[in-house]
Amino acid sequence: MEKRHCVILILFLFIFSLSFGNMRGIINGINFQITKILPEGNYYDNGEEVLYRITLLNEGKVPIEGTLSLEGVDAKDNIENIFQNNSLTINEKQTNKLENIILEPEVERNFLAKGIIGENIDFPIGLEGNFIDSKGNNIQCKSLTLERIKYNILGTLKVNEDDYIPGEKIEYTISLKNNGLETIKNISLEDILNRDDIFEKTTITGIKNGEGTSLGNYSSEGNLNVTGGILGPLG
Repeated sequence: MEKRHCVILILFLFIFSLSFGNMRGIINGINFQITKILPEGNYYDNGEEVLYRITLLNEGKVPIEGTLSLEGVDAKDNIENIFQNNSLTINEKQTNKLENIILEPEVERNFLAKGIIGENIDFPIGLEGNFIDSKGNNIQCKSLTLERIKYNILGTLKVNEDDYIPGEKIEYTISLKNNGLETIKNISLEDILNRDDIFEKTTITGIKNGEGTSLGNYSSEGNLNVTGGILGPLG
């Protein structure tokens, strides 16, 4: 669950409701750079897309042929561990290695590598690139490391009356507030009411406050079932 100074209200019955980073290496006339595009900032969340731009520039005078491969920054931070379905794509091809790359003199080659972070990942992640030319020279470059986001959410539930009278309206208010430093995404919230035995009708209304906050998807009546909510940080 994630949000920022945000409130989700459900009226009547209930109110429920990482910046660019890059590093480079220059060896044997090859300028090698990995630039993080997504996520913004220095943190990631499970199920989030990561996107890197890999840049290779031949600063020499003759063409260079080689192989580009991408791995995790350490032993446990490998491709199979990081991404859902063990899947990393480079220029939309499911692979972590491209062979027979030709780098013409003073020509820049760019590749996009992306994947979806696995649901159980809870350690710093990053990419390490290797470009091995036809002579066996290995040029390495590492991306900046991303830390897993740490949630700090405050939730409260209030009712407008201590007692009830049959036929009168009761309002429940559920409030969520993000006390952390990063935006919390993909919030889910659920409340099931026994309408047949207790309530004749339910109405749900959402209210949000704070930059970067979204109520997500929910119905206007029935049981509360919020999906895809976003809470921005208080700042």
